[in-house]
Amino acid sequence: MAKKFMCPFFIGEPHEGPLDRMECELGELRFPDKQVRRSIVFPFCGHPENYKLCPFYRALQAYYDRKHEEERARKQ
Repeated sequence: MAKKFMCPFFIGEPHEGPLDRMECELGELRFPDKQVRRSIVFPFCGHPENYKLCPFYRALQAYYDRKHEEERARKQ
């Protein structure tokens, strides 16, 4: 069964070859093996709540919050 990703910034994984990488909006992550990949992807990218603890998610969320605030200030 395929893992469902909860993080809104998750883009995808390769559908062929070894699963040693994944892409999120921040960039491409490369892992040395499946065990390391699972230690990141399952508890963060695929978790219904814990993805919010991921430093990549937090950085991107702060970026978008800042951009929206800048746009709102420009319109006023």
